[in-house]
Amino acid sequence: MRNAGLLVLLIELLAACHSGPADTDPPDREQCEQLRSHVVDIRLADATGIDIRPHREALQQALGESFLADCMSSMTNAQVTCALASTEIDASAACRGGSRN
Repeated sequence: MRNAGLLVLLIELLAACHSGPADTDPPDREQCEQLRSHVVDIRLADATGIDIRPHREALQQALGESFLADCMSSMTNAQVTCALASTEIDASAACRGGSRN
């Protein structure tokens, strides 16, 4: 019986160590780059009849490194996940409602 308890404890510890980043952890650069691209996609979603490539590039540059730095320093994994799931800019912005600390 005692060995079974130790085995359960060991499994729980291993699961906790490999569960990935916590929702309250800051996102990494790759996640923030995905979010920046998603925001650009949302903003250009209604653009029709034009070549959106130059507009996409301009928006990416306009958001630039400052967007990534802000994302990594002031957002959480949960907020980025929420924003990536959004389909409207207002819904994406609402995901920042909580704070990391």
